[in-house]
Amino acid sequence: MMINDKKRTVGVVIGLGSMGKRRVRDLKALGVKLYGYDIREDRCKEVENLFDIQTVQNLIQVTDLKPDFIVISTPPDTHYELYKFCFEQKIHFFSEANILTPAVSWFEKNELESTVYGIPSGSWRFHPSFLQLRKLINGMSLEINSIHLNYSEFLPDWHPWEEYDQFYAGQEKTYAAREMVPFEFDALTFLVGRIKKVNCVTGRTYPWKTKINDYYHIHFESETGIIGTLNIELSSIIPSRKLTISCYKKYYFLETSSDSSKTTQGSIAEYSIENNTWKYHFPETMRIKGGFDFEEMYTNEIKAFLLFIRNESKNYPKTWKDDRHLSDILYACELSNVEGKWVNIEDISDNYTGRKL
Repeated sequence: MMINDKKRTVGVVIGLGSMGKRRVRDLKALGVKLYGYDIREDRCKEVENLFDIQTVQNLIQVTDLKPDFIVISTPPDTHYELYKFCFEQKIHFFSEANILTPAVSWFEKNELESTVYGIPSGSWRFHPSFLQLRKLINGMSLEINSIHLNYSEFLPDWHPWEEYDQFYAGQEKTYAAREMVPFEFDALTFLVGRIKKVNCVTGRTYPWKTKINDYYHIHFESETGIIGTLNIELSSIIPSRKLTISCYKKYYFLETSSDSSKTTQGSIAEYSIENNTWKYHFPETMRIKGGFDFEEMYTNEIKAFLLFIRNESKNYPKTWKDDRHLSDILYACELSNVEGKWVNIEDISDNYTGRKL
């Protein structure tokens, strides 16, 4: 999977937590000369020992490395300042998933002035099951009755090696359930297009140590008229992600939980009412113990970023317009919860900067 090194490629991964380590691992597999940055000395030492790369703890040292690109794998509330840093230093960058995203015009202005590109994460657009499901329902928007996605997890299981209140997913502004709204809607919009309006209820069911919500129950309607729901629960002791799409003559079911005991996990079940039969679609991908290797999704994503900034590919399948739309959805959901009514996305899209959480 190594990329041909037609020119010098040096990268720095900023933030060496769980996602930062994943990006280091995948970039090294792609043959990139890599450095790491984190404000925590223990994380720097851990990454040095695990991956045999040099790390630094000062942003001035990052510029001294003269990187061709930076991967931002820090908590969402730090992204904006790092975007500014990359634009000022004229360094291409890749960003992990956002919660609230700055306006598209802000990115366009800075990209024009700096002549560098910022690229938002779009992980689901590289998942083999979602890619195949998108092909199966392509052109069927008028035949789709509804789409429903249910995601559940137990927050302390996200990072079992540390207390949930010690990292961003357990903090008031960046808590996990909030972050997962734009993350899961990225999958939904990839399948059925942009969202027109939402109706949301959010709250908490578990006695958390910090001031966080643990569920978002959302009804939505797409711009093409498809109705659906997204339910996010971070108080469930059993992890699960299940997607169903109901059509006039067919029904699709996809489960992407990490339960390797389910041999159909990651495959797409399709029911046809015309001949009363089920069949399974198994995407071509790396399989592990009856499931799918999620590492492949992240490897393909970061590879697509590298090819784009090196002008070896003209397309990356997600834009800041897409990312801002996900941010709009979250903003509308939280407004809907406060006002107790449906909120149209177009009514709120210019109502916030997205630069602060």
